[in-house]
Amino acid sequence: MEEPKTARRIGPVTLAELTAGLVWPVLLRSVSIAVHPPRLMLGFATVICLAIVSGVFDLARGADSSLAQTMFVAVEQGVLDYSNGIVTFQWISAVNSLVHAVYQIPLETFFDHPWASALLILLLLPVWATGGGAISRMAAVDLAADLNMSIREALAFALPRVLSFTFSLALPLIFMLVIAGAIKFSGAVLLGLPGLDILGAVLYALLLFAGFVLVLLAIGFAAGQSLLVPAVATEGTDALDAVQRAYSYVLGRPGRLVIYASIVLLLGAVSYVIAEWAVAAVIDWTHALATSELRDTRIDNLAPADADPSIAGRILLFWETLAALILPAFAVSYYFSASTALYLLLRRVNDEQDIREVWMPGMVGGTMALRETPGASAPLGSPANPDPNSDPAQPPPQDQGE
Repeated sequence: MEEPKTARRIGPVTLAELTAGLVWPVLLRSVSIAVHPPRLMLGFATVICLAIVSGVFDLARGADSSLAQTMFVAVEQGVLDYSNGIVTFQWISAVNSLVHAVYQIPLETFFDHPWASALLILLLLPVWATGGGAISRMAAVDLAADLNMSIREALAFALPRVLSFTFSLALPLIFMLVIAGAIKFSGAVLLGLPGLDILGAVLYALLLFAGFVLVLLAIGFAAGQSLLVPAVATEGTDALDAVQRAYSYVLGRPGRLVIYASIVLLLGAVSYVIAEWAVAAVIDWTHALATSELRDTRIDNLAPADADPSIAGRILLFWETLAALILPAFAVSYYFSASTALYLLLRRVNDEQDIREVWMPGMVGGTMALRETPGASAPLGSPANPDPNSDPAQPPPQDQGE
């Protein structure tokens, strides 16, 4: 008896078919995930909250210079210089701009104003971590099972875990400050007091070891700090476990980290330049069209060059400033969305855990194990009662939860 012929699909080859079995193409979804309206709105809200907290801080500080505003403007300009350097193939200059914006500017600000910077970090870190945690949770669920969480669901997940998100970023900094303080204090006592300098010289090897640990922590934080918030959002774990995971993934497969991070940074640079052009075009074209029929004197009354703008001009400036904040909102959304994709891939190559496995309510925190309670949700990608005849390549259907 002749066997029936299997039907063949005729059509163009899709990207999903070309990349079947590969994990790195997941990173290419970072932009589409970041521009999803709820995530952009969360990024926008995060930027607004950071601006409000920074403005209140600078106002209360009462100094001649605005510490927070100056730092944020410098960081934003550095990110823009990096993105422009990438698309114009000036890669060395681009890398220098990125390092200057992300690391050098915050460090210089901290060393110039240590106490004010420490207080500013305490105020900004919960806002950054909570907004980023909500975006990371939405991205993790989207990457795992193509589920779209609402803003309310994402915040319902992130707000009760604000301490876990915050301390996941703060713990490495606290450890580094404690070690640095211990080295400084020990050196001052053991090497600075007569009679103890010989003992200090003998124990100097311990200070060198502490310095080695400090440098190792600093390198791990610089390379893996973007994984900390996604670790909490993906695993439903606490801050300490998130730090352990991030450092182990950085040290476990540093080559993969460099490759994946390079893809994320290149994609981010191109998308940031496009977003910057789009936002500028919206503001410039709208302003040009709206004022095209006005006389020059009327335009000057709205925004005079040598005086404060009128009330109407102030309102127009407010709306244009609000529109300009879409660009940093996209940057925040992309940063946490891409970091979540990066975390899932590094977890895959280090722990051989499927990227579709994400913590869901009813599981033990930090694991995919179900609690001994009725109605517990099965892990995404790992059904509790798998069908032996089902296709393992297809993710199991899930109800939309948090």
